[in-house]
Amino acid sequence: MKVDIGRVFSNTWEMIKQRFWLLLGMWAVYLGIQIVFGMVFGGILGGSMFALGAGAGGLDDPAMLGGLGIGVILLMIIFYFAYIVLMVAQQCSMTALATPMFKLPFGEAIKVGAKGGLTFLGIILAFLVAYLGFIIVAAIIGGIASLLGEIVGGILGVIMLLAFVPALIFVAMRLSVLVPVVAVDRVFNPITAIQKTWAMTKGNVLAIFVIYVVVGVLAMVLVFLPFGMIFGSMAAIGSGGDGAGAVAAIFGSLFLFFPLFLVYSIVAITIVACLHSELSDTGTQSVEDTFG
Repeated sequence: MKVDIGRVFSNTWEMIKQRFWLLLGMWAVYLGIQIVFGMVFGGILGGSMFALGAGAGGLDDPAMLGGLGIGVILLMIIFYFAYIVLMVAQQCSMTALATPMFKLPFGEAIKVGAKGGLTFLGIILAFLVAYLGFIIVAAIIGGIASLLGEIVGGILGVIMLLAFVPALIFVAMRLSVLVPVVAVDRVFNPITAIQKTWAMTKGNVLAIFVIYVVVGVLAMVLVFLPFGMIFGSMAAIGSGGDGAGAVAAIFGSLFLFFPLFLVYSIVAITIVACLHSELSDTGTQSVEDTFG
């Protein structure tokens, strides 16, 4: 399917009007889950450290310190992986709500998010394997380049560097609808999800890139603008300007950042959901049914 950029953004606007409060509610649900998760994990970690420290020998026992270090590392690894699952589950649930292909019940979207979060653990593992493969190939090429002499090796290094960024952008565009493939198409096999995403985006890299440029501009306006105001206010304080006014501007910018970031997140997720719908074989007809 060829992407109609204008239709992607018009569908995005329609979905934002129809489902903004549903998406905001889903964001709030996951925020509550993340807060509870952080509190529970913090309690477990703190309790474990206290129990280990209060054990026989206390923290003066090298064996106890070693066990404490290993335990903390394992807990932190579990925490980060669980947090990644939560973050991706939120993306999946909100994408399932934002798609114009159908209207999903709120509870069903949460179930899809839970399955999608676990699926992305496998996807991340696949990406890590691919990354290690890339590092090995790059190391081999670097070794060969070093044998060809300083000038030839330097030229080859520059060529690799210049080719890396476009290649990275190309791969990112080809995998840009991976979340909706999992959440909307219900493809919970990691390898199958990657394969289907790669097939869907074939021949549409330029159009997808244009859409993501718009998303990037939107991020600069809604997300980076408050940061620019913060840095400007800090510069004003450093140059001896109105300190009280600058401090007020800093706090005002911080309060402005959070609602703007939330709006940006909802809009960006909806754009990706509508892009996926546009790329789907049944996407156009499904959108017509949704808005009909």
